[in-house]
Amino acid sequence: MHLLISNPDWHRNVASFFLACMAVAGICGAATAGKRMRLVQALPALLAQAAGRAA
Repeated sequence: MHLLISNPDWHRNVASFFLACMAVAGICGAATAGKRMRLVQALPALLAQAAGRAA
């Protein structure tokens, strides 16, 4: 269900952008705050991006 973006291409682009932002934040958080941030934030974002590209 696309609440705000009805175009499927734009929906995928916006989702990829925000997932990439989450992954970068998780990697930076792992470098500064703790390694657990990589598992909590970056890994799920990267897995979601991989699943989105495979679909």
